[in-house]
Amino acid sequence: MAKRPNAIITESITEALLQLMGNTAFNKITVSDITKKAGVGRVSFYRNFDSKEDVLRAYLDKITDDFMEKMNFDFRRDAHTLYIAGLFLHLEIHKDFIELLHRHQLLFLIKDEFDRAFLKREDGKTPKYACYMAAGAYYNLFYYWVLNGYRETPEELSKLEYAI
Repeated sequence: MAKRPNAIITESITEALLQLMGNTAFNKITVSDITKKAGVGRVSFYRNFDSKEDVLRAYLDKITDDFMEKMNFDFRRDAHTLYIAGLFLHLEIHKDFIELLHRHQLLFLIKDEFDRAFLKREDGKTPKYACYMAAGAYYNLFYYWVLNGYRETPEELSKLEYAI
């Protein structure tokens, strides 16, 4: 199936921003820099995105949606280890992007994705508080994993016992 022109434009803008982030501080990158590198006009940028952060959020949404499609099962205690291992394996696949966000102090954008993913799992039986609590706990596990240099495997992280 051929890609829609809008999809090609958004991918070009995203790729341009990610490339620029490879060697330029995020706060120094302008929309003009992005559109010039992407070969599109400013109107195309603002037709699809509100800001540079919005470009990254859209890319994160795609990464999250890919994970949610792959892990399309009910999140219960018996599936907990499998789900968390799958989550951290998925994050590990996107390690280069995560490191780019980390280097630019933008990991907080991933916290929003954890909230969105865990709230999407809300089935009416689980209180939203529990969904937010799980999102926060797993985001913090992820955050420490990044700070700790990804030392543990996704399987090891999924088997951690928590005592509060």
